[in-house]
Amino acid sequence: MNIYALQTARAGSKSVPNKNIMEIKGKPLYLHNVLYALDSNLIKDVYISTDYDIIHENAEKYGYKSIVRPEKLCQDNSSHQETMVHGLEEIERRTGETCDYLVVLFGNTLGARTIDLDNAIGMITANQSLDSIQAVSEYTMFNPYRAFKIENGKLNTIVEQEFIRNNLKGKLANDRNSAGKTYFMNGSFWIIKKEALYKNDGLLPFPFLGKNIGAYIQDTMMEIDAPWQIKFLESGLGYSTWPFKE
Repeated sequence: MNIYALQTARAGSKSVPNKNIMEIKGKPLYLHNVLYALDSNLIKDVYISTDYDIIHENAEKYGYKSIVRPEKLCQDNSSHQETMVHGLEEIERRTGETCDYLVVLFGNTLGARTIDLDNAIGMITANQSLDSIQAVSEYTMFNPYRAFKIENGKLNTIVEQEFIRNNLKGKLANDRNSAGKTYFMNGSFWIIKKEALYKNDGLLPFPFLGKNIGAYIQDTMMEIDAPWQIKFLESGLGYSTWPFKE
């Protein structure tokens, strides 16, 4: 199996400016997941698709390879699927190999520890029916029955009331477990079979993960998309032991 890692780290974040290159525990945030992937014996090489000059400049120093991300893929509404396909094709062009599985890393989180990447790779290569693996964390307190939208100035549940009544897990609709255990993408990583990435016809909201998605369950982890999350990642609260390479 040819397994390569691709981090997608775009500049121009509006929610937290320059979040990918902010320093966390003595290193730019994007670099933590890259170093974890470089430590894996199952990943042949690590690439970063980016428009950050500093990430390109640091490539030789840290041992990863960088890909110049086209301007059309650097916009707020650019397709992540097209960005990953562009990166995969560039990897195959440079290596002369077919990439069977693409490990997708993110620049605004640090949950892709080497042991997790290796375990997840083991899961997908042992089960050929899987199109992908998604890292998730259990956030049952955010179960979808408790999610609201505002319509005409009033709150209404996102999930239809009839569906909630007919699908309660237990008797109490307000119980945090009323929808069963609830898992959210935590931004640590995806592992995607090449065919699924190209077909792009799987389950929404991430159709490029295919229809058969394996779950790699981690302790609480999240991406940085709001300033308060910075302190969470700095604290290491998502792990019983500090995950960073010292």
